[in-house]
Order: sequence, then structure tokens, then C-alpha cells
Amino acid sequence: MIDISFESRAGGVAASMVRLDTTHGLTPAVQKQLLPPGGVPERHRDLHMQRGMIHGPARQVDFETSYRSIRDTRLLNVFANYPWNNGGNQWPRVALVVDEQPTGGTGKFEHARGGEKIMDRCWRLRARLWTGPDSSQDIVPFNWCLSEMRFNVAYNDVALWGASTYGVQPDRTLGPNAPFLPVPTLQYRDGLHGDTIMLGNILLDMSFDLGMRDNRVWIVQ
Repeated sequence: MIDISFESRAGGVAASMVRLDTTHGLTPAVQKQLLPPGGVPERHRDLHMQRGMIHGPARQVDFETSYRSIRDTRLLNVFANYPWNNGGNQWPRVALVVDEQPTGGTGKFEHARGGEKIMDRCWRLRARLWTGPDSSQDIVPFNWCLSEMRFNVAYNDVALWGASTYGVQPDRTLGPNAPFLPVPTLQYRDGLHGDTIMLGNILLDMSFDLGMRDNRVWIVQ
């Protein structure tokens, strides 16, 4: 556990298809640019170690970034109206692709010392959003940086979800069906790893329930 202080089915919609807002996220995504390769915002965090949860002030509801983030895309709150309900809502589904890892590595925070300054780290991702078995759209690429991190979240729940076997096929594809495991490597199955923290925040911004054994999101590579 670590402590970091820092700056239903919708009525009338068939079970095999969901209808999403056709305009949500499009304008901001066009206006904002991606960070350059290896680029990071000029922010730092103070690291104070505990175990299992990152403690700190709540992130503002209207948290914004100068670069294009997931909150500037149609993935924002995409599961809000479609909770898992023990498998009742099979859609939407999201296949995530990590195109760029942070320069210098993603890091494992259990090796850091209390009070240590750590540099911000940024990923670049893209996605394919499925609203039904034959209906999909590619999501414009976006960045996620450590300085976007939510506090007071048990990221070990992400690790447990990532280690769950539930998919229907061995291959990692863009969909519509999930692979056996939602994440490909151990770096996403460690609650203190930067990749796990990145993934957990993206899932939460999509209104994905970390406590559920839900097969509607996976990482392709």
C-alpha cells in the first residue's frame, strides 16, 4: 500500500446493443493535442509509503489536463448506464492498446523511499469501443499521466481483476470477444506497479466497477 500526496440496461435498447451519446467527447478530443513522445507535464509527487491504497485529497470532479486525456474521449463514463449486473449487460466493451510506455520505465513504487520526489510518468493509449457484436468505433489516442491519479483507491482490486480468467478466446484481438485474461503481463497484476495504477484510473474514468469480475475491458498489447 502506498500513500502519495500530490499536487442497466437502458429502456428500449436491445440486450445485444447499446446506444451512446454520439457527440460526447468529440470536440475536446479534436481541440487538445497529445503529449510529444516522452513528454510529461511539469509536475511532481511526494511519495509516502504505506500498503494497499494511495491516500490523499479527492481529485476534483472537473479535473482537466492541457493534453488529450481519456476524459476528452467517448470512453468517459461509458459504463455508467450499463453496470455489469452479474453479466446482464454484455455491452459496451472496450479493447485498450498501450502504444507508448513512460520514458525510463513505469516503476514499482514499493522500491521508493518515504518522502521521495518522483517524476510524472505518461502513457499513450488508444481503444476500440464496441456497442454491439457488429458495431464498433476506434477511439482517438489519448495520454494518461501519473499526475492524473485518483487517491483513496485500492489498486490491488485492479490486480485481482487482471488475474481473473473469464474470456472466451486465447488470442488478444481488438474484439468483440475478450481473451482469457484481461491483461497480458504481470506488470498489470501488481497493485503497486505504475501500469496497474494507470489501468485502474482509466477503468474508473470509464465508470467500470473494479470489484466486479467483468469481461468487458481488456488490453490487446
